[in-house]
Amino acid sequence: MNVAARTQSRPRTSTTPAVWIIHALIGATFFLAGSWKALPQPPALYTPTYALGFWCSAAACVTGFAWCLAGAPGLRRLLANRWAAGWLVLFAVFGLWALLSQHWAFQRADRPGIAHSAAVQILVVWLFCVVVLCTRPPPRLVFAGLALAMALNTLVGLGQFTGQRALGLSAMGELRALNPSASGTSVVQAGETRLLRPYGLLPHPNVFAGVVLAGLLATLPAMIQRRRAAAALAAILFLTGLWGLCLSFSRSGWIAFGAGLLLWAAFTWRRGRRHAAFLAVVACAAVGVVFAATYQPLLNARISISKENTEMRSISDRLVYTRIAVEAVQQAPVQGIGAGNFPWYASYYLFYRTDYDLRGTNVHQIGLTVLAELGIVGMALFSAMLSGGVLLALLGRGHAAYQEKTVCLAIVTAYAAIGFVDHYPYTLFHTFVIWMGMLSMAINAADSTEHPALPHNHPQ
Repeated sequence: MNVAARTQSRPRTSTTPAVWIIHALIGATFFLAGSWKALPQPPALYTPTYALGFWCSAAACVTGFAWCLAGAPGLRRLLANRWAAGWLVLFAVFGLWALLSQHWAFQRADRPGIAHSAAVQILVVWLFCVVVLCTRPPPRLVFAGLALAMALNTLVGLGQFTGQRALGLSAMGELRALNPSASGTSVVQAGETRLLRPYGLLPHPNVFAGVVLAGLLATLPAMIQRRRAAAALAAILFLTGLWGLCLSFSRSGWIAFGAGLLLWAAFTWRRGRRHAAFLAVVACAAVGVVFAATYQPLLNARISISKENTEMRSISDRLVYTRIAVEAVQQAPVQGIGAGNFPWYASYYLFYRTDYDLRGTNVHQIGLTVLAELGIVGMALFSAMLSGGVLLALLGRGHAAYQEKTVCLAIVTAYAAIGFVDHYPYTLFHTFVIWMGMLSMAINAADSTEHPALPHNHPQ
């Protein structure tokens, strides 16, 4: 078949100015997920709309508003796909269950806004996913947003690690006080060596690692394209970000990136791009070897069972919060203690039932977090929503977007892997919108061979 015939066989596509604006807002949301910058006058902590007080969440809200204002383009086509529509219904029920939990939440009397804010976060991300599924943004645009967020955070993180201090970029979301000698600052320590871990523009080095690894995986398609100049630039960006990920000293980030990379490499190898998959894995291994040789004492302190106080305290604290989560599940196994309420339950538990010098915070495991806060019902809904979305992506019939689908699933897998040892992919708006947004992009790629938003003859 010649080129003209192939062109005629493809369904014509058209993107209206309104859809272009929506796509730009989607890309901006993914980019702003790399910044902890709050709005000029954000809602106060523990208020019902606290989760909406960041530029990232504001961009997601504006995206949903713009989509509604444009007449909900793509909605009829989405509803015609009963599987994708069913997944969104399941997602919505999970969010509504979280919203309903404010009526029995642990802090329902003193701070009812906690559960409300946590539920609003889920529902706003749900609306964002609806827009992604309806308008089908180009994967390159979304990947570019994640890659730019990774690049910016990597540059800031490298500067913080080199200077061992904040860079004075609070206007961009950087925390003001980053002192490696101060209590509460995340550091890596081996003997007398105590180094500040890079925060980038985010609230913790682990979150920094989560955003960087998403950008790294999103850069992979650009690295294996045929245009050598663009591929070389993407490779430089990838290797720089990979070094930033190494310097985060985030064990969960390393494992998650490895899981996502291996998934991408396996699918890419299967599709005949063996040379590209092999080179990517070898390059990552080479950077890992150089990093291990350069920071061997610090690396040993992080990955081995050592006697360093910093690492021993980190492990023991996580065990304490895990035990508290099990106690919370036993107290309210069906309905849970309320969305977002676990830190307060943990604080109460620590104050009245232990003599530990700890503050209440989230348990470092997403499954336990959901089970403790939303009970068996919430856990069933969340598990069905996550696994159902992955199955939709894997079993879809689209083939032209295979590489894009693989990258999206690699990011989804990486965040799921983080969920076994940390909570932030679910509890923070910034990473939750990346996680679910990438799952929505994977479903899009599996459902169609065309990425532009709407068919030319769409009824909208």
